[in-house]
Amino acid sequence: MIEALTGSFSDIINNLLNFLYFLMDFLFGWINIPQMPDELVNSINTFLNLIFNNLSLLGFFIRPITLKILIPLIVFVLNFKYIYKVVIWLIHKIPFIGLG
Repeated sequence: MIEALTGSFSDIINNLLNFLYFLMDFLFGWINIPQMPDELVNSINTFLNLIFNNLSLLGFFIRPITLKILIPLIVFVLNFKYIYKVVIWLIHKIPFIGLG
């Protein structure tokens, strides 16, 4: 069960990073940005592997299904102000609603 949880977290982070890379490439693809140094990429990968490989230790204290539910909920609650502002901004941009 823990292995499935670590796999899903790493998949989520991998997909998020791929999306951010695509978005940055789409927006700023015309700018010539050099490659990141291999040492920095290796350091980031080592840090993420350290976190996700030791997630099973956390399973002794908290059930994995609880983490699966709470982590997105905590991210949403901590960023609620920004999410609310973006949603309201989008609603105001829709002309036929008449809120703007």
